[in-house]
Amino acid sequence: MGFIGWLPVIGVAIYTWCLDLKDEVKLKLVMITGQIMWVVYDFTLMNYVASAFDMLTMGSNVIGIWLILRDRRRGIKE
Repeated sequence: MGFIGWLPVIGVAIYTWCLDLKDEVKLKLVMITGQIMWVVYDFTLMNYVASAFDMLTMGSNVIGIWLILRDRRRGIKE
């Protein structure tokens, strides 16, 4: 599959490399980047159900980033 076939490997490698990030927002951005690679891969294989779940995962991470940033602006710490 060429480059498309390598997308999941690249996505998982980047995610694994960044697992020890202390900033939750940066980690969620890495997760979104990996999911983008997975959605392209799954869509290319016509695996539309997995593509839908990949997009939902990206959406939940975007919401998570929004909530974290909102709490940071309010001064709420965990």
